[in-house]
Amino acid sequence: MKMKKKLVLISMVFMLLLSVSIASFAAEGNLTATLTATADKQNLKAGEEVLITLSLKNISNLTGNGITNITTTIKYDTNIFEEITDGDITSSLLKIYNDNDSTHELSFTTSNGIKEDTELAIIKFKVKESVSNTSTTIKFTNTNVSESGGSLVQISDSEVPLQIGLSNIPEAKLTKIEITKKPTKIAYKIGEKFDPTGMEVTATYDDGKTVKVTDYTYAPITELKETDTVVTITYKEGTITKTAEQKITVNESGTLPQTGITTNIALIIVVATIAVLSLAGIRKYRNI
Repeated sequence: MKMKKKLVLISMVFMLLLSVSIASFAAEGNLTATLTATADKQNLKAGEEVLITLSLKNISNLTGNGITNITTTIKYDTNIFEEITDGDITSSLLKIYNDNDSTHELSFTTSNGIKEDTELAIIKFKVKESVSNTSTTIKFTNTNVSESGGSLVQISDSEVPLQIGLSNIPEAKLTKIEITKKPTKIAYKIGEKFDPTGMEVTATYDDGKTVKVTDYTYAPITELKETDTVVTITYKEGTITKTAEQKITVNESGTLPQTGITTNIALIIVVATIAVLSLAGIRKYRNI
């Protein structure tokens, strides 16, 4: 029994020492992080702007109160882009630009300490009007990150490839149109004409973009007949034409037909009434 207690005690001491060793080892690990740069578009025209979002991700092995300083060098062709400026971002980080023909440095300082994935800045680059068809990159290099505990680590480079010039920009192709909101009126009297008021038509393109369109046509445009059950909406871009259909009702009263639910309820009431009367009759005969 005593031997078992000794073994249990030794095991507990061993586990305690092991956990302390692991914690000490982890604390001595180097600070790591990743600087990422992403563009809101890859293909640009002369005179167009591009927004580069700079983020710090995959932060680990912090020993202090968090990352307090970040510096990076921005390398871009000054023959292609105008001087860089801030994009639209609200940040507690203090950004310092040192932008000239030889160096383009960006520094961030904060007293709060960064401990998780953080969007650092959105940087705006504008293509010069004189730029012709070309390709280029915007590169973030010589990046250093330090935390309040004193650790310093250099981050791998991050870069964004860009294509500039009209010939490099593929035109998005129209793939379909949809009626995303029905017109206010869908029931007509015979002889009335279709009214598109309130209707919304949305075009979808092969790049995933959707746009509400108004320059569509529809048929029939003449007086409606009772045999007209749909109106065909047509939208054309270049050589591509897409259509969608809107169901309508045309009759003498100009009202929607009664639904099957109303008819079924009336039928249920009739059947139930007959059943009750029949049951009453059966009971009456049984009592004779």
